[in-house]
Amino acid sequence: MDYFYSRWPGEPVRKVVLTGGTARLRNIAALFADELNVPVEVGDTFRVVAGDGLDASLAPVLATAAGLALRGAEP
Repeated sequence: MDYFYSRWPGEPVRKVVLTGGTARLRNIAALFADELNVPVEVGDTFRVVAGDGLDASLAPVLATAAGLALRGAEP
């Protein structure tokens, strides 16, 4: 949050997206939402990346890898 406010002073945080293994903890999004007073969701990598046999429960863990792969796919 400090980083966001340092980059965009005066702008409100509208939403927080959790990624990584910790995002898989039960009720973690609700805990952050209560503490931060903003909507919080767990990132869903598979909204952008799809394929047969993907385990949706791994989406938060694969966010960095998927982001890097998609960035590499851009011209």
